[in-house]
Amino acid sequence: MPLYYTKQNLYREIDQLRLYIGLPENKFPILIRDHIEHRPGLKIEDVPFSTPGLRGISAFGKGGQCDVVLLNSHRSSAEKNFDCAQEAVHLGLHRNEHKDSFTCFDDVTNKQDSFLEWHANEGGAELIVPHRDFIPRFLQELQYVRDNPDLFYDVRAKLADFYHVSYTVIENRINNLAYEIDQYANGIDMDSLQILSRKQQYDLGITSTAYNSVCDCLPFELFDIIG
Repeated sequence: MPLYYTKQNLYREIDQLRLYIGLPENKFPILIRDHIEHRPGLKIEDVPFSTPGLRGISAFGKGGQCDVVLLNSHRSSAEKNFDCAQEAVHLGLHRNEHKDSFTCFDDVTNKQDSFLEWHANEGGAELIVPHRDFIPRFLQELQYVRDNPDLFYDVRAKLADFYHVSYTVIENRINNLAYEIDQYANGIDMDSLQILSRKQQYDLGITSTAYNSVCDCLPFELFDIIG
């Protein structure tokens, strides 16, 4: 049976991985490769993959050999930052899953374990765009746009630059943290947030604010949702 974490438990595991790697808690962007590339027992290389949609590969070393991470050299620095975080999660959490290697694509394939790939995707995002920093920062940016409509800009693009990840990573982060954002916006303390996956929310009948839609609209049209 594959390894299973709830979203809350996954985030706890990522906290432990962050401590193990020695990632800073309040210094951004987190350039994950800079923190793990020179660790003993790990080798990272850029490779010009020809397979469509292939982002990265991680493999466990055997017989005293190094673990290996291969990143697609055709992708941007911001894209590779997240790709490297994904592979770091595979190496950190999945060593006992009886797999020699993992491949990360744009979309999960039928041959991949969807649970383990969710760990890598959601965990990689939490590793370098941690919810404790992202949620208040995101709401602050929305509030700033609301207070300064003449300076309207795309909050997602600004946050992608800040965290040095792709625009898509920020969009996904907003979607996946919408319920937690709602809680924080309604005055619930960060340490008291209920951390639930979208499936758990669906099972409980929870509907969250569509914050990407909020970002797509002019400030005076939909910002009363968060006000």
